[in-house]
Amino acid sequence: MSTTLVNPEHNYLFPYSSSASNNAAATSVPTSTAGESNNTNPTPTSVDTNVSSNSSICQKPRKASPNWTEFYKNGYPKEIIVISDDEDEDDEIVITNTSPAKSLVNDNNKRLLSRPPSPPHKKLRSKFPVVSYKPTTERVLKSSIIRVPLVRSYSPVLPNTDPAKTTPSCDDANGHLVIEDSTTLANGRFVIGKVLGQGTFGKVVSAFDKIKRKVCAVKIIRAIPKYREASKIELRVLSTIARYDPENQNRCIHLLECFDYKNHICIVMDLFGMSIFDFLESNHYIPFPRSHIKSFAKQLFSSVAYLHGLNLVHTDLKPENILLKSNNSYSEPLENHTKHKTRLVLEDTTIHLIDFGSAIFNDEYHSSVVSTRHYRAPEVILGIGWSFPCDIWSIGCILVEFCTGEALFPTYDDLEHLALMQRVFGKSIERYILHSASQNKIGAELLNKTTGKINYPNVNTKKKSEKHVKSTKSLRQTLKNVRPWLVDGATTGDVAEEQFWADILDLLERIFVYDPEKRITAEEALRHGFLNH
Repeated sequence: MSTTLVNPEHNYLFPYSSSASNNAAATSVPTSTAGESNNTNPTPTSVDTNVSSNSSICQKPRKASPNWTEFYKNGYPKEIIVISDDEDEDDEIVITNTSPAKSLVNDNNKRLLSRPPSPPHKKLRSKFPVVSYKPTTERVLKSSIIRVPLVRSYSPVLPNTDPAKTTPSCDDANGHLVIEDSTTLANGRFVIGKVLGQGTFGKVVSAFDKIKRKVCAVKIIRAIPKYREASKIELRVLSTIARYDPENQNRCIHLLECFDYKNHICIVMDLFGMSIFDFLESNHYIPFPRSHIKSFAKQLFSSVAYLHGLNLVHTDLKPENILLKSNNSYSEPLENHTKHKTRLVLEDTTIHLIDFGSAIFNDEYHSSVVSTRHYRAPEVILGIGWSFPCDIWSIGCILVEFCTGEALFPTYDDLEHLALMQRVFGKSIERYILHSASQNKIGAELLNKTTGKINYPNVNTKKKSEKHVKSTKSLRQTLKNVRPWLVDGATTGDVAEEQFWADILDLLERIFVYDPEKRITAEEALRHGFLNH
């Protein structure tokens, strides 16, 4: 059943699907919602007349005992959506997920919250397992108590009931909002400047906020049901991140506002500079200075440690999702480079993590495949279950790219990817990991049924792929292109430089561990010598 929730202030929500009965109840933990001007008058798309400002969340039980076996004969509800009736807080909703993956949360480390958790429901096991890894921080949340901000509806697009009439569309054939020179959002509050980028979920534009008098970024979700539904997850993640770090000390992008414009969910965020990938590209893929690599690494591990402490897995860490605070740079001479005599050097190395559209709470459903190919961890490829450590593996790939300017695993094939890993790290994947992989369909297809090893090369392997794998150098040899002493033992005489490369290599070796349970954690990495010398 699709329900549109509304509060007395006319803060309209976009439809959320729920099979919950009116007898089902949950407990909410209120927070403030994204503010809007009193001058804006959102137009409702629909109103659920069963919800009123004076109604209680939990209805009184009937005199006759309900037959719960009969009530749940078709299965348990996936989500329960309720509105808080607290008088001293802004209205908001809570999504209680009743079919999470196996929880990895350490009960002894849970942070006490101000309100009790939602009533227990029968939990369904995730289709894909997760490894038993626990972050060491004490700030651990359950997804069942996370709130979603209210979403106001502006300029709703109602269905055309007259077949003789055609309704002009503001979207293109793929559901993206068509941006024109005169396009504004939220009753003229946000004046769109230019399109910053476009992807699977929608497009990002720069816009001027007339109320707050500043330029911001607006992510406009495609007007397609599955992407609107997916935006709920991102809103939950962003609101959680902002609530527990209001000063944004951990440099994860914050949710400023959210609203519904002509069936497009719009997420308003701060506007930053270009991505690290774009800077690398504009700088001819020349590696970053040592001090910049160390600064980036410390900020990345700090941000990810914070996310993991909130029971969040980003799942899509890559240079494209790391934004610079400022694009300002200067040019400096570049020695010993065959193609370029100079390189650009950033004036400010402050970075921010973005794109939480794929982030999940670790106690919720885990899909089979996550992460962009080049930064994907082996446990994801083998289908043995993934969790927080897959983010750490991605950071390792990113750090190598900072050092060399090139992706560590340039491939688009699972078998070739695993073969490249074994080649780069000089060791095979442990047998007990491969045995675990053989127990699932995804992993079994990648293994040789006779030897139990990675089935590469095989009769279908192309010569070009074999040549690519054989020509790939080890991790030490890859870094040799940056500093030769790392392999042959020669030194440069620069003690700080030698210490840098020795430390980062040691850190990378602790990151690139096939067994996710033995991989270094974000908090452990922050205590590593590389980030403390």
